[in-house]
Amino acid sequence: DIIKKEAILKGADGERLSGYVYIQSYSESPTKNGGSYIGGVLQADGDMQFKAWGKSYAIDKMRMTDMQNKICSIEGYINEYGGVNSVIIEDIAVVEDDEAEKLGLNKVMFYHNKYNVEAYWKTMVGILQKNLSEQAMYIFNIIMETTINDKGETLKDKFLLEYAAISYHDNCMSGLLAHTTKVLNMCKIIKVYPEIQERIGTDLLYLGAALHDIGKVLEYDGGSISNMGMRLSHNILGIMILEKHEEEIVKLKGGDFYSMLIAIVSQHHGEYGDRPRTLAAYVINQIDCLDSTLTLLNQTLENGMSEQIKFDGYKLV
Repeated sequence: DIIKKEAILKGADGERLSGYVYIQSYSESPTKNGGSYIGGVLQADGDMQFKAWGKSYAIDKMRMTDMQNKICSIEGYINEYGGVNSVIIEDIAVVEDDEAEKLGLNKVMFYHNKYNVEAYWKTMVGILQKNLSEQAMYIFNIIMETTINDKGETLKDKFLLEYAAISYHDNCMSGLLAHTTKVLNMCKIIKVYPEIQERIGTDLLYLGAALHDIGKVLEYDGGSISNMGMRLSHNILGIMILEKHEEEIVKLKGGDFYSMLIAIVSQHHGEYGDRPRTLAAYVINQIDCLDSTLTLLNQTLENGMSEQIKFDGYKLV
């Protein structure tokens, strides 16, 4: 049977688990006592954190064989820590494609889309239409219509379904759409600060917010790091997307606007990347961080079964 996230969240500490999951991503990290463990994200009708400790069969198998983006059968148990349940995998085996077909299993069965794609896209476009000039809205549309592969898939096609992160905030189907829409909604608060609003301008603020993470459509592939993402960050990939439309953007909004847009895409990570050099990049960075933190807190509450949770170094009730 497919292991269900709901059953994991409601299960007791130490309860045994056995069944099928989809291993999304993982990496090996050191422990405090000099050993190592593998930690990552699996899909079980929703995303769950998992670990495989150094003395388990699982860690050896995951070292020898790349099990990322694979349906696997696992043996393990539920681990409760800080009011949040996760999965400890003790043994694991890849379910090969022919076997999965016989069992009637496919990747989509393990994912849970908690966001209404149509509703979020409608909200996002509505915010942009209300706040962008005709020229800026045209720029957004031509970027979204960019073809990104030989299958004819557009940037919008990928944007609607891609994850916002692998193991942090909105690490789920359509997480990128949801995160971007929430950032755009938060941009409305800038009206309370007229000097900031006037200095940045609504076109740069809202178009920059809409495109700040656009490189993630190339950095990720269904919530896992893509081949291109192994080489380049989404900041760089976002710049490459904008460069394809440089002539049109400069013609419509000018060279200064184009460079300011590039600054937002390249500098919105703040201290974790290229530090902001423009007011617009700094403001988008702050709004981006706020949504990331609050979304992660919300996800922690979704997964937490106890009254008190541990979050950002705090014990919260």
